[in-house]
Amino acid sequence: MMPCYQTRSRRMRQAFTLIELLVVISIIAILIGLLLPAVQKVREAGNRLQCTNNLKQIGVAIHTHNTTLDCLPSGGSGTLGDETNGSTKLYPPSFGVPATGFTDGPKRQVAGWAFQILPYLEQDGLWKNTDSNLQLSTPLKVFRCPTRGSIRTGVLNDAITNAQIINTHPLGGVYTAYSGGQVYQTDYAGVGGATATDYRGAITPYGAPNFTAVEYSRPKLRKITDFSDGASNTVMAGEKVINLQLAGYKQPDDFFGYAAGWCQSTIRFGFAAPLADYRSAAYNSGYAGRFGSSHPGGVQMVFGDGSVHRISFGVDATVFARLCHISDGNAISESDWD
Repeated sequence: MMPCYQTRSRRMRQAFTLIELLVVISIIAILIGLLLPAVQKVREAGNRLQCTNNLKQIGVAIHTHNTTLDCLPSGGSGTLGDETNGSTKLYPPSFGVPATGFTDGPKRQVAGWAFQILPYLEQDGLWKNTDSNLQLSTPLKVFRCPTRGSIRTGVLNDAITNAQIINTHPLGGVYTAYSGGQVYQTDYAGVGGATATDYRGAITPYGAPNFTAVEYSRPKLRKITDFSDGASNTVMAGEKVINLQLAGYKQPDDFFGYAAGWCQSTIRFGFAAPLADYRSAAYNSGYAGRFGSSHPGGVQMVFGDGSVHRISFGVDATVFARLCHISDGNAISESDWD
């Protein structure tokens, strides 16, 4: 018969000692530390793929607009000032002029390019809707980069005020459907040119700075054939830089949402290289009107030929400005910006 003290010894050996437990915890912690970056890389790869797909859809829609209406969508009407200021105005979107009921063609469309391509993104119903509140506040997956995180619908309690709304269409007619309120933000902006005043980007504004109704006061509507530098050497749209810490609040260049006209919410420029998203308790005016992203290493943009490429944050500023200009006559190779 086995002595009872041997049984007790065997039972005691079945339990972990404190040192053994700490060793196991340390091993698990090391494994998690090794696996976490890999998981994050896989997640970012998926997010980047979705973002690429969004921009490809946007590129196809822009081309379809060009084929169907013989022109690219315009940048609509608006101002490039501080969008959180009541003196900066927003035209509520509409596919028709309320006073006449006629369809607003590309020559008279005051809403922005992203609103104008809705019919070619399988959103014809939203485009034709007469409720401007719905048009401005409906979240659309195609305008959101998943790396940024949650949908930026509205700006918390910082709603657009009546003082920021222009109720009269430049060519006549009054908008009454929009009462002011929340809007759906977009992570993508059209290219307005190398600078805010050259008007040589893929997207041009609706009219002259005073937005008069005179036909000849508006820039010529842009076409793909106007890209004399080559469609593959010209960017049409891409991700825009934002302050992530203020993503749910008013930002001077990220407030009016995807349907906005010629505002920095939907139009950015190539006067400086793209930047990585930043976090700050205060808005940095040095980032205003620039492209950028939350992706590591660079920003994704759709070119005139419909292809989507990553442009490095370290791209030479002169090269990036050339990419944003449709006809500067300078040669560019992919190695210059990748």
